[in-house]
Amino acid sequence: MEIKHGNIDIRVEDRIVIAKYIGLFNLEGVQAELEKLKTTITELPEGPFVMLVDDLDLEGGTPDAYEAVDQFNIWLQDFPMIAKATVVESTVKLKILEARIPSRQRQNSRAFMSMDDARSWLLAQLADAES
Repeated sequence: MEIKHGNIDIRVEDRIVIAKYIGLFNLEGVQAELEKLKTTITELPEGPFVMLVDDLDLEGGTPDAYEAVDQFNIWLQDFPMIAKATVVESTVKLKILEARIPSRQRQNSRAFMSMDDARSWLLAQLADAES
């Protein structure tokens, strides 16, 4: 059995699902952590929600770990997620995410360098959806 690497801290604030990716992920680690994230999403109250992905402590992942995240994003299309903000500290990391997770292109997704800017944009997206 492989040792799991990587962790996702998950919390929900109102209609914002916050997922903080920590460390270097292998397939076993990302699959286990994404199951927790799926459970969180399926237990949300009905209605639109947004997602805040905090990648500031993400070190990276194996190619098959990125493939698993891509499959998770495809699974996510069945839910009323109206926007996703990703916070990264470098454009290099963002380019890797965009190259390895092509399903992100089908989402209303933007990248930010600060949590505050990401949260403000997500709240605006929620407000637009509710008006």
